Amino acid sequence: MVEQKIEGIEKEIKHKPKIHFTLPNARSFLRTWRKPGEDVKLDDLSKFRLTLVASEREKRIISGSIEGGRDGLMYRTIISMMHEGEYLGAIDSGERLELFVKTFAELNKNVLGYIILADKKYANIMEQALKEGKIKVIPEGVLYAKESNC
Repeated sequence: MVEQKIEGIEKEIKHKPKIHFTLPNARSFLRTWRKPGEDVKLDDLSKFRLTLVASEREKRIISGSIEGGRDGLMYRTIISMMHEGEYLGAIDSGERLELFVKTFAELNKNVLGYIILADKKYANIMEQALKEGKIKVIPEGVLYAKESNC
């Protein structure tokens, strides 16, 4: 059933969504973008997936969070799964920030500009984007910006 839903989302957004199922204590369970056999790992994510830890602690949805990961900056939505007040785990959907920004610009052609400011601690994760000039580190943080749609 989950595979059918993922296939439907994939058709709609034109790429396979990254949906991550996790267990209590920020332990990974299933990653939909990995091959069978590589998709299930019970690794501990608590040291760097702070939004996942917060979602469990606060037992709430966290939407629109920007967080660093192995693939650079990610735009995340985390939904806590609860049963009779007990936290069972979470469903985490993440997209590379670059892809999110590109999709936003394509869907909002009337928008002449945008700015995304992320915490400076993410600069090291975005090393490649810095080299390519896609982002800039300023005193306030890491800056993504576009002045007009070309």
